[in-house]
Amino acid sequence: MKTLHFAIIGAGTAGLATAALLARQGFQVSIFEKAQHLDPVGAGLLLQPAGLAVFEHLGVLEHACQLGAKVTGLEGQLADGRLLVNSHYHEAGNHYTGLGIHRATLCHVLQTAVNQHRDAITWYMGYDIQQLQESPEQVRLIGQDAQQHPFDAAFDAVIVANGARSQLRPSAWVKIDQPYPWGAAWTIVPECQQFNREILHQFYDTSQIMIGILPTGAIPTAPEQRLSSVFWSWLCCTKLFLRASSAI
Repeated sequence: MKTLHFAIIGAGTAGLATAALLARQGFQVSIFEKAQHLDPVGAGLLLQPAGLAVFEHLGVLEHACQLGAKVTGLEGQLADGRLLVNSHYHEAGNHYTGLGIHRATLCHVLQTAVNQHRDAITWYMGYDIQQLQESPEQVRLIGQDAQQHPFDAAFDAVIVANGARSQLRPSAWVKIDQPYPWGAAWTIVPECQQFNREILHQFYDTSQIMIGILPTGAIPTAPEQRLSSVFWSWLCCTKLFLRASSAI
């Protein structure tokens, strides 16, 4: 019986996790990534219990927990000091927690899962897939390789995981195609010692201004340095800019 061969377009968190899961089931997998090198973009993020269950299934949960930061709840404080949000995972179940983790660490952990199946997974870095051609028997990937030479290959199935701005998804699948109206400025800092290191802290001033501090754990190259992600709502930045402009 023929072994099915999957192509995965995009080596982000979804693409890497899917590649590892498919390889575990005995499928052949080819990963196509437009970038020449994997350089994670972003600060920290919070993995919920469902995501941690996937990590456990992949066999990398312990590794992730060693580098990440346990998060037991969210506390959101108003400008006058009152708590608007006071939510904790134990309210849903004693064994539930979240995990704050740096994006570079997340990719490192997922790459570890992928590397456990080197015989089943092939990497294609610097490949720009521009078009898919489907037929009842196969799906063809058409694009350019790392040297901008034409590339054309056929697979049994293709998984498109190259981000929210992907141009490869059929337009009929896309219900909303517009930029999200909010954004955030963020940075990584040494772990904040003034706050509970197992809580995601947020501070609000009206519904448009927010700053947050997320325990983020460490990065693989410096596991001894614990980190926090500090993020500031984009509307906050805009409002302060308008105030400053009007004062000039």
